[in-house]
Amino acid sequence: MNKLIIQADYTLNSTQASQLFKQVDQIAVDLYMYVYTYQSNGYWVVKPYITPYQNDISYQSHPIIAGAGASLFFWWNKG
Repeated sequence: MNKLIIQADYTLNSTQASQLFKQVDQIAVDLYMYVYTYQSNGYWVVKPYITPYQNDISYQSHPIIAGAGASLFFWWNKG
């Protein structure tokens, strides 16, 4: 898999690189050991004068930190 990633990184042809990355994605899916069948839901209670960055709430969640359960303060605007 790493060899395919390196090969795709150095390929000058974007179509060929795309095909190589597609192979890498498929290998990653095939090797994945867990399938999540449950997703918890949560709610944010925010004061009315606090708004999301560019009025887009999707900026608030950060998938690397706590799986979209966390919010990063710099994506919120006051006023």
